Amino acid sequence: MISALERTGIDALVKRTGWQERIAKKNINLDTPKIIGWITKWSILIFVLMVSTDILGLQQVSGLFLAMIDFLPNIFLALLFFFIALFAENFSRKIIIGNVEGEKLVYSKILGEVIRLSIWILATLAIMYQLQIAQALVLSIFIAILATLALALGISFGLGGKDLAKKILDEIKDKIS
Repeated sequence: MISALERTGIDALVKRTGWQERIAKKNINLDTPKIIGWITKWSILIFVLMVSTDILGLQQVSGLFLAMIDFLPNIFLALLFFFIALFAENFSRKIIIGNVEGEKLVYSKILGEVIRLSIWILATLAIMYQLQIAQALVLSIFIAILATLALALGISFGLGGKDLAKKILDEIKDKIS
């Protein structure tokens, strides 16, 4: 299983994000195929134990293993959210910093960090929601973030675009009259 995963190139894909170097600085070895193989091995073991306990008539234990198996898709989706956040962070930082530095703006690195932090906040909220950790709180925080963004955009376009809006409304009024 692990050798098949190593042949897929998932390890090289994770290395390209630069995440492994950051983790290696903290003396942690991240071997993606081994992690996925370990999760698969334990999933199969839990499934076999569930079937075995069900055959033996141990319904309570079988129910516990069934609950574990039912939770595994949440773990896989949380890992998927994590890897998507890794790629989005790396991609957006390169795009934003590259484009904004070309314009010689002073705050290009700050803008890149704000976008990186935003991606990780949203990814953390999505992962916590998927793993069913304080779902009501996570949902409230997400709604508060969206409301804050909507209010900020509304105020900025309202104040910054009032002359444009007046011009458009005057043109419409002239056409109607």
